[in-house]
Amino acid sequence: MSDEMDDELPAVAAEIVRYLRAHPDAADTVEGVARWWLGRDAERNAIERAMALLVKRRMVEKHTLPEGTTVFRSGPGLTAQAPSHHDES
Repeated sequence: MSDEMDDELPAVAAEIVRYLRAHPDAADTVEGVARWWLGRDAERNAIERAMALLVKRRMVEKHTLPEGTTVFRSGPGLTAQAPSHHDES
C-alpha cells in the first residue's frame, strides 16, 4: 500500500461524510460514489477503504442487494461523529 493512498483515505472519508450529511437518503455503489458523490474518479481502493472505515464506525451502512450489488448509505453514527484523520484502524 502506498503512502499516497494512506494520505488520500481521510480526505475521501471526509468527502463521503459531507455528501451523506447533505444527502441523507443517498445510497450507491462504489462506482456511483466515485462518479456522483465525489464527482471525480477517486481510486476504487481508496473509496473501498474509506467505506470500510466508515462502516466500522457505523457512519455508513453496507447493504448487499438480492442480485449481489453492494450499496452504501448513511449509518446511525453519521450524526454522532466526524471521521478522524488520525484513527484509520
